[in-house]
Amino acid sequence: MSVTINDYLLLSPDWGFSITQKRIWKTGVQTNIQEGEKRSALFTWPRRTLKFNVQCMSIPETNYVRRKLYKNLHNVWGIPLWPEWTALTAEAPIGQAVLNVGSTENRNFEVGGKCIIVVDESNYEAGTILSMTSTSITLDSNLAATWDSGLYVYPILKSKLVVNQSGKSEVSGLDNFDFEFIEVPDTDLTHFLFDVTPDTYLGHNIFTKKPNWIGSLDYEYRHNYQALEFLGARYANTNVVETNITISADFLNFDDDELSDLLGFFDISKGRWNAFWLPSFNDDVQITSAFADTVTTFDIKDVKWSSYWNGMDVVGQYLRFRFPDGSITYRNITDAPSSTELTIDSAIGTAVTSNELPFLQVSFLFFVRFDIDEIEVNRITDTTSDCKLKFSTIYGATI
Repeated sequence: MSVTINDYLLLSPDWGFSITQKRIWKTGVQTNIQEGEKRSALFTWPRRTLKFNVQCMSIPETNYVRRKLYKNLHNVWGIPLWPEWTALTAEAPIGQAVLNVGSTENRNFEVGGKCIIVVDESNYEAGTILSMTSTSITLDSNLAATWDSGLYVYPILKSKLVVNQSGKSEVSGLDNFDFEFIEVPDTDLTHFLFDVTPDTYLGHNIFTKKPNWIGSLDYEYRHNYQALEFLGARYANTNVVETNITISADFLNFDDDELSDLLGFFDISKGRWNAFWLPSFNDDVQITSAFADTVTTFDIKDVKWSSYWNGMDVVGQYLRFRFPDGSITYRNITDAPSSTELTIDSAIGTAVTSNELPFLQVSFLFFVRFDIDEIEVNRITDTTSDCKLKFSTIYGATI
């Protein structure tokens, strides 16, 4: 369905607060009594949202917002995606349809969608994107005014406000608003695609981004069971063979490329829909002896395979090796001759000396899905952002 914008809201957000962007997938997860999963997806493309704060610094600004809310609260808004600006690299003269810009990459400019040149809330021009290159935007009609080089150009989100928007006056006549806009799907759009090509192992994508260790890496162990009582005694009853693990962590992005890689991975996974690999990011296995690049069996510290780690099923589990030079490889455990040995499915490919052992990390490689349906990104600045992700291991998955 084609969506028409009724009005624009063009007061700049207060960057003293973070700007929050979301991408929402609608997926369902049904489990059987043994925690086997059946997953379903409703959307073919995520819904986007934008949340930000506006501080009105004058009575005219306050009245500008109040009258627009009074008239258009229920209508479709055109909202600049404020963190995703690009700048005009040359004057855009009246009667011209081409905007020369710094970059359209990693920004939500979409063919069929709107973009807008903004000087302030009363001096702007919006147009529909006919085509794009990495450094230019061609509109479907010519400009009605001339715009100076250096002015910002923003992609537009066609959206609606959450119901019953509120504001508050901290000083008489100067209002403060927290806005949240939710995308209205438009079939005229050619959706912007993040150009991501993740590493793969055994035909499945690998999530390789490192967590932000300033925060914590949180683990939750889940094993559904019923506590049965009989004459005061309590018994545990469960049909689940294996404990599922959920992992939560913060991820910090320092530029648009990092963020686009993360969002692109989330999109190709469709939230909770698709499964992929995730390292534990911990030193799960500690190798105790130097080894050549041809070895398949390693001496390790006793981790009591049969008593704790993955029950009796350590054979068949997967490992990530991160070597001292930063290179990474993945292997399958084919044998555990004792609690101080393990054997992998093929030669390791990289030699490690005794002096390098402290810098070798061997982590379990979990087969997981996202345990969230939406990704929420806090834009600290227009290039720096962070978000929290949650993953869940999948019991009984076929790899």
